[in-house]
Amino acid sequence: MAAKHDLFLDSLLQRESYTKLYSYTHLLNGFAIHTSEEAIEILRSARGVQAVHEDVKMEKLTTHTSDYLGIPSSVWPSLGGAPHAGEGVVIGMIDTGINPHHPSFSNERYSKRHRSNDNKLVNRVDKKGQACLNNGFNGTCETGRGFPRSVCGGKIAAARYFAHGVIANGDFNAARDYASPFDADGHGRQGQLKYMGLTLDFVLSISNTHAAATAAGNYRTPVMAGVYKALYSFGGYMSDVVAAVDQAVEDGVDILSLSIGPATVPAGPSAFLNVLDIELLFAVKAGVLVIQAVGNGGPSSSSVLSFSPWIISVAAADTDRNYADCLIYRSRTFNEAPTSRATHIPIASARDIIRRNSIDMLMKLEDCQRP
Repeated sequence: MAAKHDLFLDSLLQRESYTKLYSYTHLLNGFAIHTSEEAIEILRSARGVQAVHEDVKMEKLTTHTSDYLGIPSSVWPSLGGAPHAGEGVVIGMIDTGINPHHPSFSNERYSKRHRSNDNKLVNRVDKKGQACLNNGFNGTCETGRGFPRSVCGGKIAAARYFAHGVIANGDFNAARDYASPFDADGHGRQGQLKYMGLTLDFVLSISNTHAAATAAGNYRTPVMAGVYKALYSFGGYMSDVVAAVDQAVEDGVDILSLSIGPATVPAGPSAFLNVLDIELLFAVKAGVLVIQAVGNGGPSSSSVLSFSPWIISVAAADTDRNYADCLIYRSRTFNEAPTSRATHIPIASARDIIRRNSIDMLMKLEDCQRP
């Protein structure tokens, strides 16, 4: 398929006029290129081209701790308890990568000896210590700065990074961003801790420019992570995210987690017809459960950044986070605790509360699945 993409491009454009970033071959039949406006117009009118989308920036989206979500007390017991909940499941994390030296990502029941010579995960160790097939997952670990080959084989089932879009747009800083699956940012690590469970006996505080969270506990789950780094210190680009999703589904992940969203609503006739949401549709059709955060912009209106009606979009009507305000007046500092919201809004299905006899003029009816 990639060779056909090359032939198609060469038949329309001069080779020196573009740089091909990716061929999408598993879920989509398409490609990402860096080129001029003139070349884009040629492609847009070419026979066989269904759509052309501009590469857009992506943002990191974050919440905190599995305790607030009620996972340790309500979810894991119903699945056999924390030691066995999610046994054999591989979660594909599309994020800023992973710090493999963090103790939460080690597990004595998994070992690097259960990898083939080309470093692909071919089996795992069950709770009795017996090796068994890993449900067809076939991921690969890429090495690089901060990420030696030896770190895979425990909780980390696969690790890849995607940076062609970031590099083409001039936003990649090799000293800061790491050309490897290593997470120099902390966002990816926090997301993986939520899903995989902590192995720490003390309180772990994580702070960075975009998130601050505290996670505590001594619980662990046997879920494994497929790490697909497509975000960097500033965020990322949709072309890299789509490539990461394509690779994760091809590898055979069971779940896709995206704590990311577009920086702005994508252009086009409908918000959920951008290339990422179409890619996620085909991921769902391939049997992968897709979960995406809806944004950090709430509770204001029009702040949701997850548009697909075919995936699970995760949001909260409230939070237990408190942000203290500080006022400096005539060299004196006053600290004021935030007020708590008195009214809690229940979660409801949209189809149960829709007002079918009214039309909001600001609502885009074409975005409704069943208007």
